[in-house]
Amino acid sequence: MSVGFGARIGSAAVMILILTTMLAGCSALPGGKVNPLWGISLYVDPDSQSRTAATAASEGGASAHDVDVLARLAGLPAVVILEPDALGLAGQCGNTATRIQELSGAVNTLAGSKAITYIDAGHSDWISPGGTASLLAQVGLEKTAGFATNVSSYRSTVAEQSYADKISALANDAHYVIDTSRNGAQTNCGWCNSPDCAVGAAPAAPAPTMDHWTAGAKKTLSLALSATLGTDTGQQVYLSTLTVDYVVNGPDGVIAGGPAQFVDRAVVVPGYLVKVPYSYSQNLVVSTLDPAATSVDVTLAYEILVQAAPASSDYAKQTATDTLKIAIAH
Repeated sequence: MSVGFGARIGSAAVMILILTTMLAGCSALPGGKVNPLWGISLYVDPDSQSRTAATAASEGGASAHDVDVLARLAGLPAVVILEPDALGLAGQCGNTATRIQELSGAVNTLAGSKAITYIDAGHSDWISPGGTASLLAQVGLEKTAGFATNVSSYRSTVAEQSYADKISALANDAHYVIDTSRNGAQTNCGWCNSPDCAVGAAPAAPAPTMDHWTAGAKKTLSLALSATLGTDTGQQVYLSTLTVDYVVNGPDGVIAGGPAQFVDRAVVVPGYLVKVPYSYSQNLVVSTLDPAATSVDVTLAYEILVQAAPASSDYAKQTATDTLKIAIAH
């Protein structure tokens, strides 16, 4: 997902960034508007505004003050980009083990809170994807929303997405965000507000594609159902039951132990009203699949009740099915 970070405001301990994109775990407001969130980029230095995070870390690492900041954030609906440059410069500063320990502590502090945490992963012209994935795993990537790239850097979105995809593939399809606030010139500009640089693409989420369906990732299906009648004399149409079954296919046939059946039985009588302009919607999460899976068949069965006549308490029962065959990327 591409993210444009807003203007920087802030103190020595934290830099506050305003994000106006929809991130994992965040919801859209009514009318399709994106829910604005506070994004926090936590630096290790509590004393001086003039030093970078890397300098501060090389002179002593994260402080108790930073952990206190993290604890205070734990109850807020904030997006946290954790410690820009810390992992990228760990080797150069010669304190990789210390940084991993400190970042792990910060991750643990935020785990399970309302804060949505991304661990900074440098950029595409720094550490290799394999090296970065290893560092992220040691810090505790699985306890966070994912990782961030290109923070305060200028690499192109294309280069960053290629880099991030490689890391994600090595990290159980981890989610990621890309800082696009400075990369509009598509070049590596000079440090600190270079006149040769430009603002990049506005915050956006890429359109989902089927190549995102991998065996190890949790996959989302969004369903919307509405009905019309060929001969409409005012009867209503109801959905009484939705049943979803999954069949996982491999190179040698069906793989046992696929996702569990999903059933939604209406909790109102005679069912959920689905005649236009009304509709039924449901978000389904397809769990992780066997690594050998090549495709998954999703069968949706609908039990529909059609009113015999307006104001009648008699209904005609009809059934319908849809089947999707979705390839699994490897």
